[in-house]
Amino acid sequence: MKLGLAKEICKLQGISFNIKVPVICPFCECKQALIDSNTGKWQCACGKGGNIDELLELSQADWEEKHQFGYYETKNNKGISY
Repeated sequence: MKLGLAKEICKLQGISFNIKVPVICPFCECKQALIDSNTGKWQCACGKGGNIDELLELSQADWEEKHQFGYYETKNNKGISY
């Protein structure tokens, strides 16, 4: 189901449309952070929070740090196999 359609149905029926998505907190690394679809903010049980753009940047930086070697190897591979 498309979320846009669900949102429209809720609007027509006078129902508040709010989705909270659990994600892994980049600070405590527990799956206790929630993204609120209405506010565009996230909050974790550890007390950290902010807007989802900042969360995306933190998550991308964390991913790149964890996968740095493999990412570098695939990006700079000139067709040479080991």
